[in-house]
Amino acid sequence: MNHLRHGSIFRFGSFELNACARHLQRDGLKIRLAEKPFRLLAILVSHAGETVTRNDLRAALWPSDLYMNFEHGLDNAVNKVRAALGDKAESPRFIATVPKVGYRFIASVTYESRRQPTEELAEGEPHGTHGYFRLSLNRSLSTLFPFLTVVLAGVLMVIGQGLLRQFNASFEVRRLQSRKAGEDYALGVYYQNLVNEDGLLRSREYLTEALDLDPMFAEAHAQLALTEQFIGDEFSSTPANNYQNAIIHARRALDLDGTLADAHVALGNVKLRTDWDWNGARQEYQTALGLNPSSAVAFAAYAQYLTAIGQKQESLRAIARAHALDPVSARIRYQQALLSYFSKDYEQAIAQLTSLVQEQPGYSDARKSLSDAYARVEKWEQASQELVNWLKLIQINEDEIRSTQDILHRQGFRAFWRRHSRSKGCGRSADDYGVPFNRAVYSALVNDTDPAIMSLREAYLQHDNRLLDLKVDPEFDALRSDPRFQEVLKSIGL
Repeated sequence: MNHLRHGSIFRFGSFELNACARHLQRDGLKIRLAEKPFRLLAILVSHAGETVTRNDLRAALWPSDLYMNFEHGLDNAVNKVRAALGDKAESPRFIATVPKVGYRFIASVTYESRRQPTEELAEGEPHGTHGYFRLSLNRSLSTLFPFLTVVLAGVLMVIGQGLLRQFNASFEVRRLQSRKAGEDYALGVYYQNLVNEDGLLRSREYLTEALDLDPMFAEAHAQLALTEQFIGDEFSSTPANNYQNAIIHARRALDLDGTLADAHVALGNVKLRTDWDWNGARQEYQTALGLNPSSAVAFAAYAQYLTAIGQKQESLRAIARAHALDPVSARIRYQQALLSYFSKDYEQAIAQLTSLVQEQPGYSDARKSLSDAYARVEKWEQASQELVNWLKLIQINEDEIRSTQDILHRQGFRAFWRRHSRSKGCGRSADDYGVPFNRAVYSALVNDTDPAIMSLREAYLQHDNRLLDLKVDPEFDALRSDPRFQEVLKSIGL
């Protein structure tokens, strides 16, 4: 099947699709479409009036042995194309669904064929290598940012055999199947460092695009594994799915390049979260550090492991090393503050978290931890304000926020804790991921031991990742003398 007539310009309605220049415009205004949706649209338009099967699209766009979720990927790409065209599945003007078969472009299409221009090679570039490069980036956001500024400005500097200007970062240049894959990879790493849901979702999108362009891009597989793990930890209501995706990409990365430290880090993190495999996680972290002694991500993960098992001094050294390697990482700085909190140095934790939220005001986890730290030293006004800030960041409805403010003002934190020890929270089901752990925390804070233990057991069945800190989290101090609490610790390997 001839999937696309290269060098053609297709016109339909008020749209123009230029296959050679790879852009779509409407009434002269360019419409942004990611690589995969654009290629899908180009295939459908170039076969207007014909039914293009899902299997044909899979063969054209996704190598079946590498793309792990084709059905979701295709549905997502079709939705993006329809959104760009202002089309609707139920009353299509452009793309009609052929149930259980595929899709058909139903609008009238005209096209003109243009000879595709020959690309000029950059000075010193050997024939056959134009646009092929691969880069390995130092993860520090401070070293990535100048490079990303160039990318975002649209002047990525790739010359010769793929030499990329260093900009205070360390780049190892190798072959890539697409120049754009390198740009997408860099943007994926950049957005991975933004500590909010939108940043992580963008990171996943860019890294997935990089892999669509070059399925053999080992570094992109490794970073996508970390992004999936972060999504599972920080935002997902079904983290098991994210952890499974992380395993797939980490293993694929190591199949392609066994020297990638970040892939080992991702595997170690997931081993803890899915299997409570402490020995396996330690081995992965130590392997990562052996492969790359300058990996901030590896030191940070190892520090979290050491904190969880109660090795405070070793954890302090590891997190200090991580911070020295990547001093602007918000996640590493947050981890430093949590270590202070778990060590019951609450004033230090407050200072660290205050600095962090001033620079990252949208960092919801840091806001909640700051509220907790203020509550520990009985600075109730500040604790209340940060709690409300957190509720706003996680988009709790205004009525719930006003109710919380009223309870805090009239009855104080203990009444707030007791209320939430008995509730499912914000319209969620009692079986939703995270609800049992939340109830356990609030029950422990009001010394309601039996419900707290029962909720911890339910959180264990959910594999709630927050249980990793159960041994050191001061919120559970009231339970530590209870043999049932020790049984929960033992069940997760602590």
